Amino acid sequence: MKAKITASMVVALVACAAAWLPARAAPAATETRVVAFAGTKAGSAQGKPALILCVTPRYGGKPLEITVPNPTLVEAIKGVREGDLLKVTYEKKPGRLVLSAVEKHTARPGETDPEACEFVKKTEKVVGGQTHQAVVLRKVEKELTALVPNRTGADGAPVPDPTILGQIDKLAAGDFADVQTTQSEGNTYLKSIHPWQEPKSATFVRSATAKNAAGAMETTVTLKSGERTVEVCVPAAPGGAPDPAIMSRLRGLQANTPVLYKSVEADGREWLTDIRANRPSGGELTGELILTGTFVWTGKPSQVTDLKAVLTPTGPGEWKAVYTFTWGQPKTYVGVVKGNPLNGQVGGTGNGDNRTFEWTGTARNGVIPFEHCETTGNRRTPTGTGTMRLQR
Repeated sequence: MKAKITASMVVALVACAAAWLPARAAPAATETRVVAFAGTKAGSAQGKPALILCVTPRYGGKPLEITVPNPTLVEAIKGVREGDLLKVTYEKKPGRLVLSAVEKHTARPGETDPEACEFVKKTEKVVGGQTHQAVVLRKVEKELTALVPNRTGADGAPVPDPTILGQIDKLAAGDFADVQTTQSEGNTYLKSIHPWQEPKSATFVRSATAKNAAGAMETTVTLKSGERTVEVCVPAAPGGAPDPAIMSRLRGLQANTPVLYKSVEADGREWLTDIRANRPSGGELTGELILTGTFVWTGKPSQVTDLKAVLTPTGPGEWKAVYTFTWGQPKTYVGVVKGNPLNGQVGGTGNGDNRTFEWTGTARNGVIPFEHCETTGNRRTPTGTGTMRLQR
């Protein structure tokens, strides 16, 4: 009698055969990013000599060493100089990174500025039952979603802020932008978003606040640019008062201070979007310093947290630090900062709210992209990234 092979028997045979086959290794994860060339060195891979490509992340941070596995890729990096940008793709293998593609990269306007945001796309998000227009941005290689605030329309219904929608319409995917945001109930809202621009140099003369023709308080800043006198207005925040973030920066300026500023024209007037002291790269840092910026926690990558650090000098290159993170409500931590927050390696520690942390970064002209790690319980856990800048 011949045995009949049924469908269920076939399934069983296939399962048995699969059980005896050697397990197939999961494909290695790959990553593509823009980095700065730092050099090469001799190394080894799997017991054989190999060239090691040394690079640093585009916005500073921990250096990377990538094994170059074949001569074709070696040829691709010939003639590259320290600091040149490369677009690299590598595989993440156990204990090492292996290069699979590399090409020279030409930076787009704003791409090397760690405070600039790359415009990714428009989107929508529902918050509290209201639909908000929103944008997806990429900052220091992290994506975040920023909402367009709703206003009350003529019929009483919520409508997206038309001014900000007009600003968004001037951007295309891949453009870099100067972005100002604010936080509310765990969400990030746009205050302004403009095409990125190089900061302009000037000398601060004065600022004056008075009522404008509409009866609202308005601050005008007078600057000297060469032989030309420039007057720029501080934009109003919701509620009509001058933007508190810009007013905070102005309070740290004295007459005849060299500054870098950005502005945009609207309604026949020039409006200030950013201003900071222009410190020489080799200038000595004295007195109390203030760092302001933002932090992105890995647990909520779409949420940007405001950050401020007040530094009181305790010795050469050392400060006592009081940090304030706005986690829905302000949280204060105390620690130390060491290094050069103007140009060079810098880092610090913090303690408070039953936790401890440390951060490290590389300052360039007072702008510090940094990596944050929690150290509570003597366990070092990467917890986020951010950017701070020196105000004074």
